Amino acid sequence: MYATAVLLVCFVMAVFLVKGKSRKSTSTAPGPAGVPLLGNLLQLGRKPHVTLTSFRETYGDVYQITMGSCPTIVLNGIRTIKQALVKQGDDFAGRPDFYSFRFIASGKSMGFSDYGARWKMHRKIAQNALAQCANRKCNPIEEAIVAEARFLASNLLKSGNQPVNPHTEIYLSVGNIICALCFGKRYKRDDPDFLQLVKNNDEFMAFAGAGKQVRPSGPVFV
Repeated sequence: MYATAVLLVCFVMAVFLVKGKSRKSTSTAPGPAGVPLLGNLLQLGRKPHVTLTSFRETYGDVYQITMGSCPTIVLNGIRTIKQALVKQGDDFAGRPDFYSFRFIASGKSMGFSDYGARWKMHRKIAQNALAQCANRKCNPIEEAIVAEARFLASNLLKSGNQPVNPHTEIYLSVGNIICALCFGKRYKRDDPDFLQLVKNNDEFMAFAGAGKQVRPSGPVFV
């Protein structure tokens, strides 16, 4: 039994090492050395932004780390980021290749597909739909936002002089705006259907984000 477990672990490690070699980056950017399978994940710690900023002092504005088995380029500084997002926008417009994304609409939805002809078509359709609302004399998007903003401010003011964490209220207000636009109505905070919808969204986001700790989420900017 023990020998079988050891062989299984060795096999898994060998598979990851082979995949890591096959994904070896062609970039010549400098960067810290990582460990097999995990790369630089252990070095990032609980405050990765602080660690990435410290790496900048050693390796410069453009350096490379390994997230799991996948090489990732980290960009620092306003000039470098402007060069990437503005002057070379098409090169940095892609989406991350999360395993979970492939199970959502087969990876072909606007939110989870990679940059390309299909994504451009979906974006154009969405823009045209939103433009039809914005061009009307009675703008339903603005009305939904203003109404929910008033309700949110009223709820926050009820706390008086006591400190309050606005996260939940803001989260529910954003959800209500989306419901108003999609379903034509807003929900009360304790409405069972609304709470179930929020719960489903939380579970969906948790699923969609699975694997982020070992895969890059796209270009990293510090």
